[in-house]
Amino acid sequence: MATRAWRFTTKKKKRLQADLGAANFLMLRNHGLLTVGKTIADAFLSMYTFENTCRIQVDALAGQAGPKDLTAVDPQILNGVATPCGYKPVVWAARLFGLRCCASCNAKAPITPIKDPMRSLFEPCQVGSIALASRIVMAPLTRNRAPGSLANARMATYYRQRANPATGAGLIVTEATAISHQGQGYADVPGIWSAEQVAAWKQVTDAVHAEGGKIVMQLWHVGRVSHTSLQPGGAAPVAPSALTAQTKTVLLVDGQVKFVPVSEPRALDAAELPGIVQDYRRAAANAIAAGFDGVEVHAANGYLIDQFLRSSSNQRSDAYGGSIENRARFLHEVMQAIVAEIGGARTGIRLSPVTPANGVSDEQPQPLFEHVARLLAPMDLAFVHVIEGSTGAARDHQQGDKPFDYAALRQAYTQAGGRAAWMLNNGYDLNLANQSLASGADLIAFGRPFIANPDLGARLRQGGPFNTPDRATFYGGGDAGYTDYPFLPQA
Repeated sequence: MATRAWRFTTKKKKRLQADLGAANFLMLRNHGLLTVGKTIADAFLSMYTFENTCRIQVDALAGQAGPKDLTAVDPQILNGVATPCGYKPVVWAARLFGLRCCASCNAKAPITPIKDPMRSLFEPCQVGSIALASRIVMAPLTRNRAPGSLANARMATYYRQRANPATGAGLIVTEATAISHQGQGYADVPGIWSAEQVAAWKQVTDAVHAEGGKIVMQLWHVGRVSHTSLQPGGAAPVAPSALTAQTKTVLLVDGQVKFVPVSEPRALDAAELPGIVQDYRRAAANAIAAGFDGVEVHAANGYLIDQFLRSSSNQRSDAYGGSIENRARFLHEVMQAIVAEIGGARTGIRLSPVTPANGVSDEQPQPLFEHVARLLAPMDLAFVHVIEGSTGAARDHQQGDKPFDYAALRQAYTQAGGRAAWMLNNGYDLNLANQSLASGADLIAFGRPFIANPDLGARLRQGGPFNTPDRATFYGGGDAGYTDYPFLPQA
């Protein structure tokens, strides 16, 4: 008997929008369920991929004509909720495709839409292999308090203060940590390329885990954003092309923080790139050996990987320059190496599609980063961390001839099979966080608010008050402006 796929049409889309109302319709659309031409299998796979739940086998239902019971699908999709019509995605899919959600329910009858429960910033969630107590993430924050590139007791206190999942972060992403001596670009930033550094970091991970927290290390190679005084043997920094970044770095001169222009870089030879890829792989292995729950690859903010991606900083004519595919090659090789070493479930990545940080730009960021998203999708990553707009500045910053479409970026990722948690960052407060969670975000990263508020989670939950950070102590120094900010009074 010939079969045909039940497909969602524009007419059905308009009817459903009228039936469900704008809010429910928007939620469904953001979940990837409302795409003209999708089959029932496509719809279910999109829905459950987005929710980071189990993979379900619905292919058997695609292409079958006539009413069918959705209870034939793996019962895990019911998530413990009884039928008939107990689990809203089943009802909605049934309504769209003319199927029954269970033997005793006819989906063609009028259905009262069930409002999607608001995701809470404070609820637990699973991110790859890491179980989090909340969706609150402490973003990476460079603080320049690691003399000799070694983590220390002061840093352990700083991270411990923010690790209690009841009052602080569900997940901490460390300050950017150099994968090699060549990867350093600022004074007194930590590293992860030696056994001594691995041992030093263990005091941090032990402190965080003692509080019940979870922590991942951000892996960093600054590329051209460095100074000869920070490089091995006083050498020039390295970059995709010999183009000096229009930015400054942080040096310590006689114990005082000084912002100085970065040095002119030299272009990396293609033969050097496999060695840097191996530096990333070794750094990831070292992070796990130091007790971290995973890693985040820093591919944002105009540092080495981002320099390869952007047309303004990459003027190569070999296999790593020119086309979008070539410019994304280095990122792809780094991610493949790390995932092969520690697994995708313990690996995340940070992207900043339009930030001008450290002098990078691209005339066509949309196709560039959608290509990157499709490369990342098969890797089964724990999370993708996206900075919206200009890092630490305008959220609506634009590069190219039109605003960046962040929803399309995620759609490119999910349509390519990506299932990672989607983390958003840049200028978030509680209201904006709730809006993004309602629209489908999985995690929200807070940066500078965590500097002055070690118990930011508790303050967000009760609506404040919030301490004001002392900008003069952001970079370098001791306990002042680092571990001495007050907590809320204990009840």
